[in-house]
Amino acid sequence: MASDGARSRLLEGSREKIELNAEYLDLARFSEPGHESLMAHFLRDRYAQRRPDIVVVIGGDALPFVIQHRDDFAPHVPVVFLGVSRQGYEAAKPPPDVTGHMVDLDGNLTRTIDLAERLQPEAQRLFIIAGSGLVDRRWQVIARRIIEARDRKLETTYLFDLRYDELIAKVAEIPNDAIVIMLSMFRDGGGTAVMPSEVTAQVAKSSPAPVYAPYPYPVRGFVGGFSENYDAMGRTAGDIALEILGGKDPASIPPRTSSEAAYRVDHQAMLRWGLSESNLPPDSVVLFKQPGVWELYRRYIIGAGSLVVLQSILITALIAQRSRRWAAERDNRAKESALRTSYEQLRYLAGRLINAQDEERRRIARELHDDVGQRIASLSIGLSSLRRHLPVSQDLTKNELSRLQRLTVDLAEDMRELSHGLHQGVLEHAGLPEALRERCEEIARNSNTSIDLDVADGVAEVADDVKLCLYRVAQEALRNIAKHAHARRANISVAREQGQIVMKIVDDGDGFDASTDGGHCGLGLLSMRERVRMLGGTFEIISAPNAGTIATTSIPAGGSQ
Repeated sequence: MASDGARSRLLEGSREKIELNAEYLDLARFSEPGHESLMAHFLRDRYAQRRPDIVVVIGGDALPFVIQHRDDFAPHVPVVFLGVSRQGYEAAKPPPDVTGHMVDLDGNLTRTIDLAERLQPEAQRLFIIAGSGLVDRRWQVIARRIIEARDRKLETTYLFDLRYDELIAKVAEIPNDAIVIMLSMFRDGGGTAVMPSEVTAQVAKSSPAPVYAPYPYPVRGFVGGFSENYDAMGRTAGDIALEILGGKDPASIPPRTSSEAAYRVDHQAMLRWGLSESNLPPDSVVLFKQPGVWELYRRYIIGAGSLVVLQSILITALIAQRSRRWAAERDNRAKESALRTSYEQLRYLAGRLINAQDEERRRIARELHDDVGQRIASLSIGLSSLRRHLPVSQDLTKNELSRLQRLTVDLAEDMRELSHGLHQGVLEHAGLPEALRERCEEIARNSNTSIDLDVADGVAEVADDVKLCLYRVAQEALRNIAKHAHARRANISVAREQGQIVMKIVDDGDGFDASTDGGHCGLGLLSMRERVRMLGGTFEIISAPNAGTIATTSIPAGGSQ
């Protein structure tokens, strides 16, 4: 309401504490003689000891009362009014220290009719409603003058000075394509005091045609009009009061209108009468509009939309990343395939090299045994024969020949051992157990290591490539035991377990760090592992410094395919 706007502006704008008191005159309801005098005496007695600093008057009926009786209850106190028309202000003839907010009834009514014609461009009839009170009769004069001056001439019916029930009955008979303007009704045609806002509400309820008003009545149901709202009126009056309380001479402050006047319409009333919002003037204020989905859930829609966009971006990024990953995986698979092929080729080449090495060993062993060995034997025999045919007197020569014969015999023995080391003929002719036993005895003779051999039954019948692989692994292991481990005891066991030939070689020597690549005998271990792998087997080393070594070989009994 207007009083609330004035109150809030005064309390907000003053640095000092302000005491506000409200008095209701009810001049429209109690118009009998003596009521104004009674109210003046009441105010005089009430404020005799508390003289106000300023008097704020709301409404056109109250301004003449205050001007006439101010000297009784607030002599020489400035007066600020609000909601008073220019006609009412001029009729009251206020002194210079009375100023305030003025309502432009002419402009409000003119623009209200403009609004109605925009919303109802096909309307041909106009109905104007006003009561018989003082303010009502001012409205009657203003309405006739403004309507007669308009360019567009509508068939106009003035519903003035009617009794309340008679007015409502006539309103109910108005055609639904007409325009109805509600001005004011403080008194009906019978002199009965009524509330303009209540009359407006009933008119809007009863009328088949849209109802407009150039005043912001605090009720629902009528379409609207051009006007200020009550809060804006109160703030304007509050600003003037603050200027006066700040020391400004009220005579220097002319009455002013509010800058917040605007076209104001009730959205629900427009829907009731089928009026289009698109016909409203620019910058119109639409009140009581039910917010749509966008207005109600804008934040949620924006949030959800942002989330969807973000998720779309993330999904797109993930898809792109997945595509890149798939491409990288395909590339890696291709490289892995190429590496695997290269690795298989290298392993195949390594196997070929080992086989070629064994073949070359056999060839060299045969050459040494069959050719070089025979020649050395012939040389030894020749030296022996030559020594026997020399005269006895040539003892020195005989001794030298004896020495050469012994060297030749030693050379022949070394060549035999070298031939056996390169290729064990006993492996082919006597089998794996006998070849291992011969090798163990040879290592035991030439070192301080005692070697036990335990070969289970059924091992001798394995494939030739398995026998050769086991023998070469044992040969390399025994060489390492004798040369590096300095073991006192060693044990070799060979047995058949679940289709596998398992050979375990254990010694109590120095041992080594098996976690390093190949240990102390890297090339030998690699050769052993590769031989076993060629036959689809496994080779495992367990060793640690000063803890001995365990070498376990497992090969399928059938050998390679």
